[in-house]
Amino acid sequence: MVRRAWWVVLTLAMVLAAQWMMARGHADLAVNEELLAGNPTLHVSAEEEYRGTVIVLHGFGGSKEMMQYWGYALARLGFDVYIPDLPGHGAQTAPMADSPGTANQVRDALVAAGRAEPDRVGLIGHPTSLNPLAPLYDLDAVADAARRLSSDVGGDVPAGAAPGGSPAWLLLGLAGGVGALPAVAALVRPDPRRSGRRQQPAGLVTGLAAVAVSLLSAVLAVVYLRVPQLGVATLDYLLPYFLVAAVVLLLLRKLWPREFGASAPGEAESVPHSLLRGLAVALAFLGALVPVIHQNVTYFVPTGPRILPLAATALAYWLYAFQEESLKRAVAGGPSPAGLVLGLAAKILMVATWVGAGVLPNPPAHLPAVLPVALGVLVTLEILSGVLAAMRLSALSVALAEAVAVGWTAAVMLPLL
Repeated sequence: MVRRAWWVVLTLAMVLAAQWMMARGHADLAVNEELLAGNPTLHVSAEEEYRGTVIVLHGFGGSKEMMQYWGYALARLGFDVYIPDLPGHGAQTAPMADSPGTANQVRDALVAAGRAEPDRVGLIGHPTSLNPLAPLYDLDAVADAARRLSSDVGGDVPAGAAPGGSPAWLLLGLAGGVGALPAVAALVRPDPRRSGRRQQPAGLVTGLAAVAVSLLSAVLAVVYLRVPQLGVATLDYLLPYFLVAAVVLLLLRKLWPREFGASAPGEAESVPHSLLRGLAVALAFLGALVPVIHQNVTYFVPTGPRILPLAATALAYWLYAFQEESLKRAVAGGPSPAGLVLGLAAKILMVATWVGAGVLPNPPAHLPAVLPVALGVLVTLEILSGVLAAMRLSALSVALAEAVAVGWTAAVMLPLL
C-alpha cells in the first residue's frame, strides 16, 4: 500500500515540477489576463524593441491558454501580443460568433485606449488555424509568422525566431498526468481475491456485432432526436446518440445473455465501492492531466454555462460506456486483449458513424470540425480503460472514469452556441 502511494506522489510531483519549470521559463515576459471589449484576453509583452501589436486567434474548440506559446515566442521578438478567448470558447460566456468580428473589437479597444497604433496591428490565426504547439519545436513557423506580421505592421523583420517554451517540460507534465491515472488506480484497486468468477466467453465477433448494431441504431435515431437546450456545440447530437446506443446495447445483452453476455456477473464488488474507485481515478484525471493539457488550472472548474452540459454528457456516456465495458469483459470472460480490441474497434466505428451522419437528413453541425481530436481522445481513453481493467477495477469504475474524462473534455473545449 505504501509503495503504491509513493507512485501517486511521484507522478503528481512530476506534474507540479513541470508546471513550475514551464512558468519559470517565461519569467522574462509580462503575462496578464484582462477584459478587452468583453473578451477575456491574455496579454504577453517583453522589454524588447516594439515592432507592433499582434492579435492571435485560436481555432474551433481552442482557448487563449492553448495559444500562449505563440504569445511567448512573438513577444520575445518584440511584438505586443493579445490572445482573446473567442465567443463561446474558454472563459468567454457569450455565444459563438465569427472570429474577425472579435479581432476587430479587440483592435478598436486597444486603439481607443492608446495602447496600439491603428496601422500597426497585425492578425494571425485566421482564416488558417495555427498549431498551438508549433513554437515549441518549429522555429521556422515562428520566423515565417514574424516576417508576415512585420510586413503587416510596417516594422523591421526580426533577426531570428525565439522558442515559445521547452517541449521537455510539457512532455514531463503529460507523462506525470497520464501516469497518475494508473497510479491512483493501483492505489484504490480492489482485492484480486474478491474479483469474482470469470464469465462464459461471448466471442469477439459477437461483441463487434452488438456494438455495430447499437451505434448504427444511435446514428439513425439522432436524425430525429436533438437536445438543443444544452447550448454547447455538437452535444445536442452526442447526448441522444450515447443514450440510444446504451439502451440498444442493454437490450441486446438482456434479451440474448448467452450471445452477448450478462451484466458483469463475474464482478462481486458492491456498487458504492465501484463508484468510489471510479471517482478516485476520475479526480486523478481532472487534477493531474487537465491542467497540463490546457496549460491552465482554471480549466479544473469550467464556467457556469458548461456545468449542466458536462454533467449531462458524462451521465449519458457513462450509461453507454458501462454497457460497452461489460461487453468487452464478456468477450473473453474477463479483462483481456480481445476486450481492448473490441473497445478500440468500437471507438473507431463510433467516429465512422459520425462521419456518415453527414450524408443523413439533419446532419450534426460542427461535429466534423472536432472528429480528428475526438478520435484521438477516444482511442487514448480506451487504452487507459484497458489498463484500468487489467488492474481489476470493475466495469462500473472504469466506465465512470472514462465518462468523466469525455464529459469534461467535451464541455470545456466545445464552444457555447
